[in-house]
Amino acid sequence: MIRSSLVSLTIILAMAVSPNTGTAQDNADSLAAQVDQLFAQWDKPDSPGCTCAVMRDGEVVYSRAVGMANLELGVPLTTQSVFIVGSVSKQFTAASIALLALRGQLSLDDDIRTYVPEIPDLGETMTVRHFVHHTSGLRADDLRHFSGSWGRDYYSNDRLLAMMSRQRTLNFRPGEQHLYLGFGYIVLAEVVKRVSGQSLREFAEENIFGPLGMANTQFDDDHTRIVKNRVQSYGDWPDGFHRLLRNTDHVGSGGLLSTAEDLLRWNSNFDDMTVGGPDFIELILTRGTLNNGDSLNYAFGLRHAEHRGLRMVGHGGGWKGFRAVLMRFPEQQFAVAVLCNLQPRNFTLALRVADIYLRGSFQVVTTANESRPMPVAVAVPTSELENVTGYYWDDPGLVLRRIYVRDDTLRYSSGTERTLVPLGDDRFSMLATSRERIVSFPLPAAGQPRQMVVVDNGTPDSPCTSGCVRISHAVEPVSPSLALDGYLGTYYSQDADYEWELRITNDTLSMWDPRTWVELALTPFATDMFRYRRWMYFTFSRDGQGRVVGFTVDTERLRNLKFVRR
Repeated sequence: MIRSSLVSLTIILAMAVSPNTGTAQDNADSLAAQVDQLFAQWDKPDSPGCTCAVMRDGEVVYSRAVGMANLELGVPLTTQSVFIVGSVSKQFTAASIALLALRGQLSLDDDIRTYVPEIPDLGETMTVRHFVHHTSGLRADDLRHFSGSWGRDYYSNDRLLAMMSRQRTLNFRPGEQHLYLGFGYIVLAEVVKRVSGQSLREFAEENIFGPLGMANTQFDDDHTRIVKNRVQSYGDWPDGFHRLLRNTDHVGSGGLLSTAEDLLRWNSNFDDMTVGGPDFIELILTRGTLNNGDSLNYAFGLRHAEHRGLRMVGHGGGWKGFRAVLMRFPEQQFAVAVLCNLQPRNFTLALRVADIYLRGSFQVVTTANESRPMPVAVAVPTSELENVTGYYWDDPGLVLRRIYVRDDTLRYSSGTERTLVPLGDDRFSMLATSRERIVSFPLPAAGQPRQMVVVDNGTPDSPCTSGCVRISHAVEPVSPSLALDGYLGTYYSQDADYEWELRITNDTLSMWDPRTWVELALTPFATDMFRYRRWMYFTFSRDGQGRVVGFTVDTERLRNLKFVRR
């Protein structure tokens, strides 16, 4: 009788539980199927691909791979495939610095030259903390392009340190700005080595990867070593896929080999604190600050951001054909890692994975575009609109904007055309933007070029919630009769310790490196101003007789690099 009752109770419980269990499994399968669809375009035997892993409430709920690890050998990707993760590496370099700081082996406010005296004394103190938060002002990343290495030569940490040691000026005073300096983390890797007596690879293995069970993760400081399950990277070119080979040994800024599942093991440490404890976690999540007290969105190799109203912490990375991202949503106990070997927009892919799993968690955020009323336009004659047309140069932002009239309407373009609605007094509202943006053209002072002022009022997800202002200056258009002969010659940069030649090729001014045969075709966009594609800008200077005597180069990560004419 008792046995019969137990059997009946078991049946009743099974009937009660089974539907819920089935529903949960069906929901998990549905979510996985949606993620599978995001990566379906690479799920074939003749394409590189991606691995994706998702963690929720401390458990891996999704882990799959699509595409090929090696097209030549016909090796498919698996969840154990090992990728170069680019700048995702930085959080592990910074974590190593943080561990040494908490152990009292260094101070974040120590002068960097205490440990790496090769960094030149430029009259300003650059601290370890400055390098962690990209506020040192040192030049590095794009400097190599002008020092005889255009992404083709071998270089190591030692070679890059030697390049940095030749600098004679800074981008800016330490702590005044945040300007992403990838190779600054190579300097931090050297700090780890000299303080601990171990290479970054050895220190991270002993103190981070080993304790967390990240068996497939290591800093690759010797690209000739055999690494099990190493993935080949590719570029998708017009004639098909091409191999993109790693021929460098630099680590710290990048150079980490890992898997998506291993990166999620690191993610778990933010909750269980196996490595470092609470003080460590608090430190590596601490945002940097500028000299004026402004807080950065950047911490220890980690970016703080928001997505659909949810707090997010993470970092992306890329090297050759590799693309990687690791992001976590702390309050939702959710993380996603996406690693690819063919240059997709994997940050967007990771966000779309988050969109699938966190659909019910997103806050309803009203954008400025949805909440603000349409601007009331005032009538302005086309002849008056013509007064503000032309090219405007934003020197700090390195952006060239064109203002022009089409169909009796003022237009704004820095790559994408926007309509400007006149509000009166040379003020305009920009349409088709995610936040309110007001453009004005104040009357210039005598002898000064006209300015264009763009005020961005921001959104809840934007760092410009209190208002951002961009000021651009009108530049003289290029003369139709521009003579290129006056620019020709040999130019030398002391900071790069390198010479380049300016010559004419196919009726175009080009910058030519006679040692490597690299040639950059320069396009004029204003008087004595040229650009190479959309990321490198050249401004030429003249003496009292009007003769060209030098130029400066500006890129996103390199400012005011001087070349003088020999």
